[in-house]
Amino acid sequence: YIVLLNNISSSDIGYASWSFRPSANTDVTTHGFLGTLDGNGKNVTIEENGKSGLGIFTILAHGSVVKDLTITSNSGKNPDGIDGFILARVATYTTFENVTININNANHADTNKDGALCQYGFVGCTFKNFVINISGSVQTLCGSSNNYLGWKNNQNVDITINLKSADSSLKEFAHVGDTVYVAE
Repeated sequence: YIVLLNNISSSDIGYASWSFRPSANTDVTTHGFLGTLDGNGKNVTIEENGKSGLGIFTILAHGSVVKDLTITSNSGKNPDGIDGFILARVATYTTFENVTININNANHADTNKDGALCQYGFVGCTFKNFVINISGSVQTLCGSSNNYLGWKNNQNVDITINLKSADSSLKEFAHVGDTVYVAE
């Protein structure tokens, strides 16, 4: 059980170009975060010069909980060409409660349709008061054109998506190979 006591910024911890490299192993039964992250109302910020994307978590494993947390990405698109994902590479049977994601300076709209929040996708997750604020252009929030998991068997979905300016956009909610889920 982890409780944040302070806000965290990529620049505060000395990573001017914060770059996470997730494990190639995505076996959610033996790898990844398994526990509770209680954000305690705090904010984790990825600064503009950060490499957004390779997630606060690599894997959120079966039974994990993320609650009372705000994650703000000011980084736009990952400079090495990967559409950066902010939250995790994959989340399975995870509960998200009172979580806000702020995507600022977004430039995720191109032919690489990796999700801005989660590259492989969300499977069997529960979302309670999950808010996504988008400033800029986002192609998709979760999944990929590479037949990753995308959006499967999620429940109790309480997600609000806010486009913060007239030029903000979200083209797809989720993408799995040739199947596209459009945001309503």
